[in-house]
Amino acid sequence: MRLQISLAVAFGLLGTWADAGLQARLDTPGIASAFDARLDGTSAVSGREGPTEAEALEAADSRACESKRAAVLAEPGLPGAPRFEAIRAQMVARAKTDPVVFVRTPEPEQNVNHVARAYRADLTTTDHAWDALARYLPHLQYRPDIGRQTLLREGYLYSESPDLAFAITQQVRVEHLFNAPQVWIQRGELTMHARRNARGRYVFIDGPQAKEDVRLLHLDRIGVGAPSEPLHRDLRSLRYRLHFDRIRVVHITPSHMVVELDYGKIAVPAVLKTEGAHVDLECRILASEASDALQAQNRLNQRRQRVVQALRQAILAEIDDRLPFDEPLHEVGQQDGRLRSSWQSAYLRHRTWFKFNDERYYVYDGNGHPRVPQVCVDFLTDSFERASGTWWRDLGSEPGRNIGLLDFSQEDLKLRRVPDFVQFAVDHPQWFEVYTTAERERIEMGYKPRFFDYLAASAHLYQPGDIVVIRGFTPQDSEEMHYHSFFVYETDPVTSVPIAIAGNAAWPSLRTWEVEARRTPLRTVWHRIRPKLEWLERIIAPSRGLSEAAPPRARDSG
Repeated sequence: MRLQISLAVAFGLLGTWADAGLQARLDTPGIASAFDARLDGTSAVSGREGPTEAEALEAADSRACESKRAAVLAEPGLPGAPRFEAIRAQMVARAKTDPVVFVRTPEPEQNVNHVARAYRADLTTTDHAWDALARYLPHLQYRPDIGRQTLLREGYLYSESPDLAFAITQQVRVEHLFNAPQVWIQRGELTMHARRNARGRYVFIDGPQAKEDVRLLHLDRIGVGAPSEPLHRDLRSLRYRLHFDRIRVVHITPSHMVVELDYGKIAVPAVLKTEGAHVDLECRILASEASDALQAQNRLNQRRQRVVQALRQAILAEIDDRLPFDEPLHEVGQQDGRLRSSWQSAYLRHRTWFKFNDERYYVYDGNGHPRVPQVCVDFLTDSFERASGTWWRDLGSEPGRNIGLLDFSQEDLKLRRVPDFVQFAVDHPQWFEVYTTAERERIEMGYKPRFFDYLAASAHLYQPGDIVVIRGFTPQDSEEMHYHSFFVYETDPVTSVPIAIAGNAAWPSLRTWEVEARRTPLRTVWHRIRPKLEWLERIIAPSRGLSEAAPPRARDSG
């Protein structure tokens, strides 16, 4: 009876640096008339005479903001990084990146060693950036000065080649660039510090990843001494504070940005003030007819952000636990998915190891956390359960699970195969929204320019917390199509393209689409499954996911 009741409860493209696009929206008759009426002191919504006190204050704020916007637009604009922005969607989807915006393009150092000049020329012209970089890194480890001259632009790990950016994030470490006892790393609006340890590796000593080895991201800025003024602006962190869906940059000055913030279908002209990389809202312009709709959409976005943050916390916990993929070290035929039942049997019998096909597997990790084997769809269901408070107890406690607001094991739900999970989602439209791609959308991921162009054009279909199902032949099996599934972890605030995905293919990880494209180039996107907000709110406790800080982007080797 408890199981049935518990289950019922659980389930009850960047614009230019110009003002034309923004002005066109203000010139739209419906928006313009409502805005003019608001400034004139009448209500375009109800037709009543005279505004309320709140409406009068909003109108005054909008009038002041319109003046501020005009003043900022009159200032000389900074150029941004137009070559990078022209291929932004590909860059942020293919290389693990903190998706900042630049006020101008970082420039390479001109007075460089002849070796660095040769390395740099090769890396910017080769069609095999991974191999070229791999050849140079052993030398750079002993000559980090050449590493800086080769790879850094005014301190930034900056490239306008997706292949080189991917190679940099996968291969380059701080010790290829510096041998100083301590360095600083600017990532978004954060400035963190790292110290070189006895192994010669740099470890964060502060910030959200303190005590972790440094994993560099594309567009990180690295240096020693006192940092100079940064060339980047952090719009990612701003989105977690303002809860907008997308931002369009219109004009940049040293201290301000004129932008347009999208909240669903509502476009809000705004002025941002900047201090270094940090960005805050200074003011916004809002037509009276959009005020209530904006508040409603903002509340909706905040609600979704809370539950998705809780889901991310569960995902990161599984990454930290490094849960193994459910595939035996030595298989007899196809035995994916068979380890979990053997693990559970040993776990419930207070064992610390078990055998499968004469190989030994551990029940707990070195920290005493349950080492639960997962197939890819287990990562999905485990993440939902863990976000709800359901998970296996640690070593030293009575074996079993603490049961939260969701427990998929309560009924005979066979969800360990991707097709079964997809069908389950289709059969429960009150919990999930399923989008199935048309045949023309199924572009093999190995055709990278075409696939990533499709992903950019389809960015509106994806949001954090969505599930993506891909299907196709694999390098190991060219006769039968195989499925894989993962979460959309985060999207770019400028283009909305998914920039990080989370799943278990060999171990839980945050990955880029590039990793999936290289791993299984013949697979295509078949389904996007969206957990509905109301369902997520029923399975996630109100106390979870309250942080408005941008979530970690580097946590693993993916």
